[in-house]
Amino acid sequence: MSPEQAELSALDVDTRSDIYSLGVLLYELLTGTTPFSEEELRNAGYIEMQRIIREHEPPKPSTKLSTLGQTLTDIAKYRGSTPELLTKAIRGDLDWIVMKSLEKDRFRRYETANGLAMDIQRHLEHEPVLARGSSTIYRYHKFLQRHRSQVIVALAIAFVFSGVTVILSMWNRDRFQLAEAEGMRHRNILSQAREYVAKANYTEALEIAKSILRSKHVGPEAQLLYAGILVEGRKPDEAVTMLEVLLNDRPEIAGAAHSLLARILWESDSPDNETLKKVNEYRQKAEELLPDTAKAYFLRAMTAITVKEQLTLLDRALQLDPAHYESRRLRAFIYNASRKYEKMKEDALVMAVLQPLDPLGYSLRAIALRELGKHTEAIAEYDRAIALTPKEDMKYIDLATQRCEVFLRMGDYERLISEAEACQKLSPDKPASVEGVPPSNRGQDARDTQDFSNLQYHIFSALTAMGNYDQATTLFQQIINPGHEARKRFMDWCAKYIFDTLEAGRSWHPVDREPAGAAFLPMVEAEEIYNQLSTKAKRMITDGFTARYSPDGKKIAFSTGFFGYSGLALYDVETSQTDLLIVPGKDPSWSPDGRYLAFVRDCPVLPMPEFASAERINRHRGYEEEEVWIMNADGTEPRRLATGGWPSWSSDAKHIYYQSSGDNKLYKMSVESGDSNPQALIPCSDRLLAISPNEKYVAYLEGQVLRIVELSSQKVVAEPNLPFRIQGKIWSLDSRELCFGSLKSTHSTNIRVGLWTYDLEQGQPKQVLEAPVHATSLASDGTRMLFNVQDPYFEIWEANFDPNVSFLQALGPGQTLDEHLREMVAFYTRRIKADPQDAYAYSGRADCYDCLHERKKVSADMRRWSAILSGVSSLASQVAEIRKIRRIISVPLDYQIVFSAERPVNEISLLNVAFGQKGRCNMKTFQIPILSTRNLAMSLLGLCLLSGLDAPYAQASFTFGVPENLESVIPVIDPAHELIGCLSYDELEIYITSNRPGGSGNYDLWVLRRASTDDNWDSPENLGPAINSPKSDQPSSISSDG
Repeated sequence: MSPEQAELSALDVDTRSDIYSLGVLLYELLTGTTPFSEEELRNAGYIEMQRIIREHEPPKPSTKLSTLGQTLTDIAKYRGSTPELLTKAIRGDLDWIVMKSLEKDRFRRYETANGLAMDIQRHLEHEPVLARGSSTIYRYHKFLQRHRSQVIVALAIAFVFSGVTVILSMWNRDRFQLAEAEGMRHRNILSQAREYVAKANYTEALEIAKSILRSKHVGPEAQLLYAGILVEGRKPDEAVTMLEVLLNDRPEIAGAAHSLLARILWESDSPDNETLKKVNEYRQKAEELLPDTAKAYFLRAMTAITVKEQLTLLDRALQLDPAHYESRRLRAFIYNASRKYEKMKEDALVMAVLQPLDPLGYSLRAIALRELGKHTEAIAEYDRAIALTPKEDMKYIDLATQRCEVFLRMGDYERLISEAEACQKLSPDKPASVEGVPPSNRGQDARDTQDFSNLQYHIFSALTAMGNYDQATTLFQQIINPGHEARKRFMDWCAKYIFDTLEAGRSWHPVDREPAGAAFLPMVEAEEIYNQLSTKAKRMITDGFTARYSPDGKKIAFSTGFFGYSGLALYDVETSQTDLLIVPGKDPSWSPDGRYLAFVRDCPVLPMPEFASAERINRHRGYEEEEVWIMNADGTEPRRLATGGWPSWSSDAKHIYYQSSGDNKLYKMSVESGDSNPQALIPCSDRLLAISPNEKYVAYLEGQVLRIVELSSQKVVAEPNLPFRIQGKIWSLDSRELCFGSLKSTHSTNIRVGLWTYDLEQGQPKQVLEAPVHATSLASDGTRMLFNVQDPYFEIWEANFDPNVSFLQALGPGQTLDEHLREMVAFYTRRIKADPQDAYAYSGRADCYDCLHERKKVSADMRRWSAILSGVSSLASQVAEIRKIRRIISVPLDYQIVFSAERPVNEISLLNVAFGQKGRCNMKTFQIPILSTRNLAMSLLGLCLLSGLDAPYAQASFTFGVPENLESVIPVIDPAHELIGCLSYDELEIYITSNRPGGSGNYDLWVLRRASTDDNWDSPENLGPAINSPKSDQPSSISSDG
């Protein structure tokens, strides 16, 4: 009975009552009992039974089974199952189907028996039944039941896939972590290499960068850095190969590669117009590709031609990244070279903050403070830099020497001596010095190449300033003991020190006690030169040469630095401020309209750090490398004009005169056309020629003769023969008078050949200033003149005088050549009296005697010079005049025997016998005492073997041909600064002594070669460290077998 039937209401009974009956039947089939207990219904009355059917909810079949107890076992057994499995099978869909069929509300039952059957069918097919509802979880559960095998297979596959995925993921994670670790390690290596580059330690940087060139993390960056180091090390070929590959990399790498390629072309030897065009193309491409970053602007700054462009790019780089160390470092060096010490001090401070363990920032700041006169602060910065520098590092001695310089300026002499002596104790064996090598170029040399000589100079100056003359004299002997080169270096240093000291208003010795003796003579001579210059001129620039007034006289263009390491700069006369224009550069010349500057570049490139730290010595480069350039007066738009040197302008500012070392001629060319069509004017081998303001005359040196030639007719107007090499010639405004200095060809220093004038009408040269100077420029109004004070001073002085009088009247009174020579004899005699072992004082005096035609005195002084250099005692060198006994006997095989007799003062006469090959300078000699003329033959035969081979070399006789100018024959050498040692027997090699850049020390041995005697000589080649030492190596001779 269904609930609606039990109500006995008027409600129609339909098929849903049958559904209820089917539900009861299904209930009984599943559980073995009816929904309501039969016993319960029998015990209840009819009315109660109806109420139960209407109101009570029967338990679910699965719940009913749990109440059957032991009966459940029988029921399960009849159904071929167990109680647990039967209960589990019924629980769920069958519970829902049965309970839906037994709903009290017939509207919630199945509509038809077919609906019930379909739901049961769904249950059997593991599909969702309608009686339960359609939750996602339920539907998913039915799906799994329906596709159990497929799901199991899928799950198995998914599990395997998941396992593989997890394993691969872990492997990839490990690979990624390893790659990250490797990338971090490579980036650290790259960073370390960059730090070494920032410290200019390129050798270490190359070794470190080489290990990561093929890195997939930083490979392009490492290759770019490596190529940059090669460019810095002048190895462009290998760098080009690497950079060309990087041109196809990402924009920032490709842009940097273009920038470096532009620099390589720019630094190539004598770039022509086609090369310069290619340079601009690379630079433009770099500008397009490089991002707006500090590194990009720094790279562009490295290829900038002018200093003004460099500073603009570096300023932009530091605006983008104030912590970009390389930009800070380069700008600090530029400020140092430009004498802008306030700005240099600030950049150096930031450098020290960015890299507190690098001594460079502290040392640069110390230099700036020193030049600003803040000595106490400078000492503190030097202390920090020295504390960070290993004692075995060459820079340690350099920094200690610079600190001693500050002590010297402060007058703290006792501390200077204490600190300097402490540094010297670092090497108890007193190692050899590194002469002529700038500190920035020495690298990490071994301890046995450290140079302590500058420390000795400072100690000597401190002892002298304190009046400890005996100790100073003892130290002087130690300083000059290595030989003449050591003496010359000491004299050069003293000369500059005296100028600086006197200019600062200090005395170099106690005012109440004058020093005396050879040790102090260089300082006495330097003071005399300073005082003489000060009476007629004032000191303007302390590190420069070849100065020129601008047409309005407000600025001075000059070569800043020293020979071989110079740049072009402008000095403002009113503000005393210096602006560096371009490096390298020298010998400027203003156009008459003041719009342009012509100048000379003597090498393709000169790195700013190397230029800023160059040592104060003469390191002339070969003239064949020089090129004439032109730029705007504000330091922009430079361009190459021609191969040559010493430019000067025509009065119309349309043409430039220059001297070419290729064919030794004076040329005139149009500024617009460049060197495409230069006009050869006259043969001229003198680099330092002077064109008169009216362009009528040219003055130049031909051998020892000053030649003044009329340009239009090439007629020689005047040809005074002077016994010294002339340089630094300028004309008076009316083109009637020539003022010139001189360069004495001698090994001595501070030679006061002086400043001379020559009037075309009077025809008599006169000396007007006795100092190592030459005139370089006359102001356009004729009221001021600039002088170069030659090396070791490298200074520019200015004299004021009346433009209405001649040079002689303005600078005089003058003296004649003979008067000057007599004065120089007295000068050298004073040196000899102070130090009888000063060999080159004898040779200098002999030069003067030679000009005065006093041949006997020449011979006597040269013998003393030779005796001192060969180690013969001073007593043996005190010879008088040579007797007339001198004969030569020619023997077979082109050999000669040379006899020469001489009588030393108060000694026994000697017979010198020399034997050797004719034409060779060195011959084996014997020295035989002559007891009397009667036993001369006996002396010759009996004492020859007993005398030994210790006597000095003699010279065989041979005949010289007509002299030729050496530079015209071998243009690749500079006779003014290089010495020829010997010529090989096959005449295919010449060995010279030169201090040109690229050597191992100060003066090195070089060789010139040619394929045959008809060919030209190749450029000099350094013989290398196997022959050359870090010190000076003097002229050589070749053995007879070659």
